[in-house]
Amino acid sequence: MKKPNSLTAGFVLMALCTIGFSSIVAATAATKEADRVVPGHAAIAPLSMPTVDISGETNRHIIIAQGTEKLYQGHPSTVLMPDGKTMFCVWTLNHGWGEPFIRRSDDAGRTWLDVAVPASWNPWCKATHRPGSSRGGSGRGWLPVIHYLKDPQGKGRLVIFDRGENNRLIQSVSEDEGKTWTPMRPNGLCGIEPSMNIIPTRDGKRLLMWNTDWTPGVFQAESPDGGLTWANERDVIDTSGVPGVTMIEPGVIRSPDGVQLLMFIRDFKGGAYNSLYSVSNDDGATWSKPKRLTAGLTGDRHAPLYAPDGRLIVAMRDTLRNGTTPTLGHFIAWVGRYEDVAQGRDGQYRVKLLHSHAGKDCAYPSLQLLPDGTVVATTYIKYADGPAHQSVVSTRFTIEELDAMLKEKRNILSPLSGLGPNEDEQPLITGTAAVLKPTEGEVRPLVLNQPIFSNRKYLFQSLPESFAGRSFVFSPIETTKAICRKAGIVYVFTPRPARNTRGSLEAALLKQGFTRAAVPEFSLFPGNANLCSVYQKRIEVGDPIVLGMWGVLVF
Repeated sequence: MKKPNSLTAGFVLMALCTIGFSSIVAATAATKEADRVVPGHAAIAPLSMPTVDISGETNRHIIIAQGTEKLYQGHPSTVLMPDGKTMFCVWTLNHGWGEPFIRRSDDAGRTWLDVAVPASWNPWCKATHRPGSSRGGSGRGWLPVIHYLKDPQGKGRLVIFDRGENNRLIQSVSEDEGKTWTPMRPNGLCGIEPSMNIIPTRDGKRLLMWNTDWTPGVFQAESPDGGLTWANERDVIDTSGVPGVTMIEPGVIRSPDGVQLLMFIRDFKGGAYNSLYSVSNDDGATWSKPKRLTAGLTGDRHAPLYAPDGRLIVAMRDTLRNGTTPTLGHFIAWVGRYEDVAQGRDGQYRVKLLHSHAGKDCAYPSLQLLPDGTVVATTYIKYADGPAHQSVVSTRFTIEELDAMLKEKRNILSPLSGLGPNEDEQPLITGTAAVLKPTEGEVRPLVLNQPIFSNRKYLFQSLPESFAGRSFVFSPIETTKAICRKAGIVYVFTPRPARNTRGSLEAALLKQGFTRAAVPEFSLFPGNANLCSVYQKRIEVGDPIVLGMWGVLVF
């Protein structure tokens, strides 16, 4: 396992969750080798818990930074000061290449005031990425994160972390509650995003933080002086021997009894697998082999905290891509108890916090618990239809409000039926693929996380493994036209009518001689109306193919 270096690029977001010591120890001791990290779709069981939907209750919402046609407000981080009412929020323009901004609230997040970004932060706060460039490299202003940290003597400070040139982590410190800040300086660590949570050791003498760097593992560093300096960076979780696992965005919190550390980890496979977790019973000296989480906790960028009654509220982006979640790609939260994690239970219920109008491009979350028990959940999200980009938005609630809605069966979303197996359909036709010449659109390789249509922002979210290396016709969502130049097989991805009554091309395809293939449904892009099946046909030279809205022509 290599140490993180200054040339590696990617993501990290630290999150929160917690679990009881005895439960996790028992579960870990009973773990068999087959229960350890096992890549594959079979790991994702159906969702069994209901979802309480508060996303449409706009009275809960506060827009901290408004997105516009030109401004993309992204990646917020918040902190609540010890007075229980002063909050700071930092965020960046654009998705990973903009300059940072700061706002302060004096009324627990209901109104916000601009805070000038110190001139001494230049050149760190000036972006070097531009649209169309790859992430990583020498970018600055990637994802500012704010913390309130105490040293062993009890002195508290605000610290803002960011990523500087060549993936060096940088930081600025305020000794006077945000009035003045030191210049941004490298802190000796390397990574691709700063740590979203920093945990003190049991003796209070050190702080621990975690990071990832596009390698198969997770790195841990420590500070003896309240975050002023950092050292002893080392890899603590290694999955280099497990094919197909790339761990990013780890998040750590202590168990209720203070004995154990629990780490949630995102498996960067576009949601194809469950999220992961690992535990440490010796204050971070060693960590267990990662295990898969349940369907209810499968998401990205977990950010949990304890509710006043001891339950966990875990905010995240929903990435459960097995067709059973009604909130795929949206900003949600999981509610349960810490022992649910150890015992492999889904938990009590989920909550749809905010609706994303841009698919999965949302949910770098921060959670704060106010003295009156109100939870303030903040994220970036495309808040409404239209040309405006993402905004920084918060929503607020209490656990009692959610419980009452569940009890009254008010605004409840039930789990969906899941991905259709299509096992009784025609076997997938393999062999020579046709060669097509588009008369509407262009030929592109079929690649995850790339655009699907020329006039929409949807990206390929998942694809059947049997279609690796194939091509498709990139065209407007309303129409696709092509002529066969070489005889062979063509395929069309489109939803079945039961999924999408207006968007399914099944009836038209069957009339043209296509058959539905025995390939399980898959999530082409977020939304259960976009769960697709595969249709297939052999065509001859000169045969035209014309598709309406909507299907993807593959060959």
